[in-house]
Amino acid sequence: MKYCYPCAKKTGKTVAFESGSLLQIPKEYHKKGNIDKLNDFYLSLDYETNEPKLGVDPVFFNYIVYKGICFVGLLIDLPQRSIANNNKKKYPRNKFDKEYIIGKIIEEQKIYDLEEYLPTKFVSQNLHELRNLNSKIVSRVDAILNAESDAEWEATFDNADENIKKIYVASRLTRFILDNFKLCSPNYIEEWNINDGSTFVIHRSVSKIIKIYQNDFKKRNNNLTLKGQSYCQMEGKKEAFEIILMLLIENAIKYSNDINSLPPKIEIIEEEGKVKIIIQSFGKTIPDEDVPNVFNRGYRSSAHSNQEGSGMGLYNAKKLLEKFDSTVDYSKQLVNNNLGWNTFTIVCNSIIKGNFK
Repeated sequence: MKYCYPCAKKTGKTVAFESGSLLQIPKEYHKKGNIDKLNDFYLSLDYETNEPKLGVDPVFFNYIVYKGICFVGLLIDLPQRSIANNNKKKYPRNKFDKEYIIGKIIEEQKIYDLEEYLPTKFVSQNLHELRNLNSKIVSRVDAILNAESDAEWEATFDNADENIKKIYVASRLTRFILDNFKLCSPNYIEEWNINDGSTFVIHRSVSKIIKIYQNDFKKRNNNLTLKGQSYCQMEGKKEAFEIILMLLIENAIKYSNDINSLPPKIEIIEEEGKVKIIIQSFGKTIPDEDVPNVFNRGYRSSAHSNQEGSGMGLYNAKKLLEKFDSTVDYSKQLVNNNLGWNTFTIVCNSIIKGNFK
């Protein structure tokens, strides 16, 4: 979908300026003498604002940033300078009343998010019902597995009937899909209180998610491996942490070049009072110019432009990890041309040390 008004889009270390469907980008944005200063200016801007933010750029046009988008080439509220007055004369169609244009941008973003065309209350209610039904399925399968504790779950699951395993895995993957809907709701992550006083063992959560993917309905995932162990605990909702693991492990599976011969590898390390979870996959590496933006909302690397994706998975993982006082970083090891090992490293900073088996 193309926006109605011109916008700036970060692409690696450069910024691309695009015309809107109703308004063309002013020529000043493509003049050779302006490119460097505009590039530096718009790269430095924070596009992640939940309220529209108005400013003036180096070529004396207004910009508005709102929910990850930066609209440019607008004439709204400018200082009394000759260059600004010249812009107003040259581009009368770009002049807007402040309240009007901000209102239009907010409405356009709602349309872009499908808020105006989907009956969101109806969808939300039905998703909520689906989650409740799916939770009942999970709890019934847990009852059949009859594991008395998380510590016994792995052995019980491994020895369970294959049909029981598949029902459990299908219900967990269904919940993951429903969780992704939930995470797309504006401000959901910020408002989600994960500090409910509960604790969980990091290693058990990692192992459980790997077993889910090893036993899903795609045989190619059977080769996923887990190395190392840590029985330290973390505070917070286990459900939220397992969403993070599913986002990153599914990302590793999705972008693996040859999952049968070089499957994703997961490793847990205790180091300097922290726990690291290292998730590696072999495939196209992310170009250097894309790396700074890889965790941005809606950003998709040029390395994966021919594959389906929303650009939200890594963003959501990073935002959720912040709730656990944890971080995630990307690194790569080139092997041949643009192929190599892509590595996402989770660092859990606030852990409860011990041998919680």
